[in-house]
Amino acid sequence: MDIYVMRATYPVDDETIQEVKDLLEASQELNKDLSLLMKEDLWKNAECKGFMILAYNEQDQLLGVLCASDMFGFNTYEWSIAVHPQFRRIGIGTAIFQAFANALLERGAMGDMAVAYHEEASALFLEKLGYDFSSAEATLQVLPQHHPENWNRTIRPYKEDDKNKVIALMQEGFSDLPEETEELIYYNTNTEGRMLYMVDELDESVATVTLAEERESLWITAFVVGEEHQKRGIGSEVLQWVRHKASEKGMESVLLDVEVENQNALRIYQNNDFTIIQQIDYFVKNNE
Repeated sequence: MDIYVMRATYPVDDETIQEVKDLLEASQELNKDLSLLMKEDLWKNAECKGFMILAYNEQDQLLGVLCASDMFGFNTYEWSIAVHPQFRRIGIGTAIFQAFANALLERGAMGDMAVAYHEEASALFLEKLGYDFSSAEATLQVLPQHHPENWNRTIRPYKEDDKNKVIALMQEGFSDLPEETEELIYYNTNTEGRMLYMVDELDESVATVTLAEERESLWITAFVVGEEHQKRGIGSEVLQWVRHKASEKGMESVLLDVEVENQNALRIYQNNDFTIIQQIDYFVKNNE
């Protein structure tokens, strides 16, 4: 069977997007939403540095797709791949990946990371491409819940003079570099559906949280409580506030990702009624 491979840069046209949606729907397994893994919300985003690699047969049927996104503007790409179930194990995935590797070279990419649901077949495929397991994240979910607005802390939108405090909190919580946090601030304050909030106690900002609206869900994309303010109920109150905000917006769920190895964070979220619904694995290219 002859196949041809092409590249589509974000924003992608509506016809191609529909083809990709149809392929992902045909490829759904075990109720896992591949469109989330492929970051569907970025496909039409002109500000996102991303692209697709698409493989077609002679009848112009889409056989497989790889979606890659430079999430924070560092010229590093997260990517995921899907091949139609009827056309697997005949080299289509490898052909798509080779076109992707060429695209990275053309763009002078600084690196890339493969993202896949926790499955043996995915791990074996990526291993053959020269990728090693790096880390894993669990996705947790909780239902929105209305709450009387008698909060002990003030949760408010980010202001420009909060920048140094956010940088300090992100460095403390995630060891992020200042320039990484500045990119995060810009992205979450200049992108539709993204929000950055500060948590104040008296005259001090003690925590920060970023949110993202995707479909019918409100995602917690980053959340840090200052070390000296932990174990005082601030985290639980912010999580309850997010559930309340999701309820106000008519959302169906609140979602977040946390590293599987971070047992302390997992315990905090589970103590606040979050449950694990899936695991996503990350793979990086080995140097062999």
